[in-house]
Amino acid sequence: MEILTLDNLVYTIVKLVPEFKEYKDFKVWDINDSVERNALLGVFGRFFRERIENYPENDSVIQRVYKFMNEQINESKSDKDAVDYIAMEIFEEIASLEKGMILSRKLLKGKALESFNETAIYF
Repeated sequence: MEILTLDNLVYTIVKLVPEFKEYKDFKVWDINDSVERNALLGVFGRFFRERIENYPENDSVIQRVYKFMNEQINESKSDKDAVDYIAMEIFEEIASLEKGMILSRKLLKGKALESFNETAIYF
């Protein structure tokens, strides 16, 4: 498992989910610019929300991302700010969907589920 920092977070997600590079808003931001790169996590949250809306639960992207979130939030030695950023940007997007709520409560475990439920209170 890769140890995340704010500097490598988006690169790690792009490596995990290469399909994200084809998303319409990906190319709006420069992944090589440190300020713009951080904006891409919010774009990834929208990409993932749309993926949940339009694909079945067993979609490989959906499964990879939930596995990644469980590993990073429950088991990692990653930077706390990077992990909190994942929870904030991705959980806020998927909590706005009924299907996102259902899938998250089914596929997230432990601290990841607790963190999601804290976010979901506001939706």
